Amino acid sequence: MDQPASNPAISTYTGSRLLSPIADMAGLPIDQFNFLLSEIVALILAMCFRRFLPPKPSNTFARHLVASLLGIAISHFCFGAQIWHLIIQSSIVYLMLLWIPPKHSYLIIFIFCMIYMSAVHIHRLIYDYGNYTLDISGPLMINTQKLTALAFAFYDGYRSKERTKEQRSNEEHLTLSDDQEKQKITDIPTPIEFLSYIFYFHGICVGPLCFFKDYCDFVEGRNLLVIPTSKISDEQ
Repeated sequence: MDQPASNPAISTYTGSRLLSPIADMAGLPIDQFNFLLSEIVALILAMCFRRFLPPKPSNTFARHLVASLLGIAISHFCFGAQIWHLIIQSSIVYLMLLWIPPKHSYLIIFIFCMIYMSAVHIHRLIYDYGNYTLDISGPLMINTQKLTALAFAFYDGYRSKERTKEQRSNEEHLTLSDDQEKQKITDIPTPIEFLSYIFYFHGICVGPLCFFKDYCDFVEGRNLLVIPTSKISDEQ
């Protein structure tokens, strides 16, 4: 029997309903069907991505562009107009990176992202309490992790430059851990790099979090050249 139109799960879902007849045949709500289909499609696209756009210098821009466009398409299919939350949150953070000195931007970005994400959760709690329909809050939590991790990595890059510039390596607040040293970035990402990092189709729906430096290494193929220290020791 068809679900009534007044069902909250039907009325609050903002994603595509194009495949509703197939979802009904499969016995799944349309939001769950869309999500499952998107994950399967993302896996298939990932294999095509590696096959037809292998990581090499001439493909870097194309890999960034294709990854972001596919991610936007998948997220719009799953979440509809709610992807504006990702666009608004990310755009404001990018402007903060451009305009606010890195000495302060990481903390301001962290506070802003947490407030924005919390506001979306509180809005759902008030107006959609008890409804388990798929919405943008999941991707928004991943996006909050991405943006704050990026801001802190940029701050670590700033600290590294300050330490080198002023030869103050003995000051504790300028000292980086091994992980911070590995993930630091010294330049603000270009718009296409930033767009690709936010919307890459491999993890737009459920993540997991990927640090910006690791993501760029993946796009450019630098991760393929990294040999773990333990493997080198074993071979010797």
